[in-house]
Amino acid sequence: MSVFIYTKSANDHANGKQVDAARAMAKRRILDEQIPAGGYVRAAAAGGDNTLRQLLARIQYGDTLIVPSLDVLATYPTELVEIANALFTKGVRLLSATDDVEIDPITLRRYTAPWFGLEQSEKAAADVLRNERQKHRVEIEEYGKVIQEQIIGQLLKLGVDFHALLASANGQPAKRPLNPSRARDLRSKREALGLTQEDAGKLVVSLGEAAIGKGQISKYENDGDGPHIDTYELALNVETSRRKTAKPIPQPQPALE
Repeated sequence: MSVFIYTKSANDHANGKQVDAARAMAKRRILDEQIPAGGYVRAAAAGGDNTLRQLLARIQYGDTLIVPSLDVLATYPTELVEIANALFTKGVRLLSATDDVEIDPITLRRYTAPWFGLEQSEKAAADVLRNERQKHRVEIEEYGKVIQEQIIGQLLKLGVDFHALLASANGQPAKRPLNPSRARDLRSKREALGLTQEDAGKLVVSLGEAAIGKGQISKYENDGDGPHIDTYELALNVETSRRKTAKPIPQPQPALE
């Protein structure tokens, strides 16, 4: 049967005080001779959960765990009860140096009972604060989007070329992302009309624009982007509508006698 001393502190001075208090209790209980090599386990003040888990896995039935105070085991009462009950179930004695007492289920209940209400209140307040922060974050994001839209709108009115503004360090315009869905759609519309890329490029002439070359039409159908692509797509839609309108209306067949 071994005795372990578990401390949790931010600096050596504080840790020294915790060790002294725990060691003094071990002497009073005539347990100091049972502390093995590596029996002093120190966790960092921030975190330390992993250190405690390793100790709980190492400690065995009949061992004794001495802590300077119960709050080094957990921050919240519910967590403390869970850890202490795990020790009790494992058959481990738990001693608190500050209280100079061995902790059993009844003592644990008496120690933690006054704090459960405060724990629930603290968690409820934390939930409210978290929700408020999330709400504020959403409001800030929405406000930012509105401001961005207003700025972009004003700059467009002033004739600012955003593609040029996004030029890379070497002075070349940043490459716009591809739009494969639109590329497939444009190709499908052209093929449905039975037009070659060269003939399709001539459709924009009816809209008052110069014919678009075969090479540019090929880029449209590969990238889904490019100069005058909106005009080209409009010309395809106009030609599709014109052909549908030009189709003769089917005449009803005479009834069979």
